[in-house]
Amino acid sequence: NIFLILQRTIKMEEVNPDYVLGLTEATSSFLCPISANIYNIEFLCFSVRDLDSGQLLFEVRREEDEENEVDEQPPEDDENRTIKYQFGPDFLKLRSIGSTLQFRVGNSEVRNLRMVERHYFRDRLLKNFDFNLDFCIPNSVNSWEILYEVPELPADLE
Repeated sequence: NIFLILQRTIKMEEVNPDYVLGLTEATSSFLCPISANIYNIEFLCFSVRDLDSGQLLFEVRREEDEENEVDEQPPEDDENRTIKYQFGPDFLKLRSIGSTLQFRVGNSEVRNLRMVERHYFRDRLLKNFDFNLDFCIPNSVNSWEILYEVPELPADLE
């Protein structure tokens, strides 16, 4: 695979849901620095499963020792907040998948947590999801499960 990397300088105030919804391809880097995480949201676990068979396809979980290091300021290193995974071609044959995200919230309440998720295949947007979680209690651990119908792959991308 050959990837074209587009480097642009984006001002923090320009990054908002409308900006993200207007993207036409995956970005080559994070849009916000880790210091923008003013609510101290920590992602603890992410998993993907096939809803028809129940088979766990992918899971990544923070180690217990890492979870207890909440007072330490994380380094400004994108590698620390990147999850790398690859699904084989059989993944595209699945009909329904579920993903579960577990996260911890810091000392402040979080209102209207919005997550925009965009699925690209070969730099083409296949599916767009826009989720909102109304409220997260301070110092709470939360789970968010999302069920997806896998989009059919257009014939020109098979």
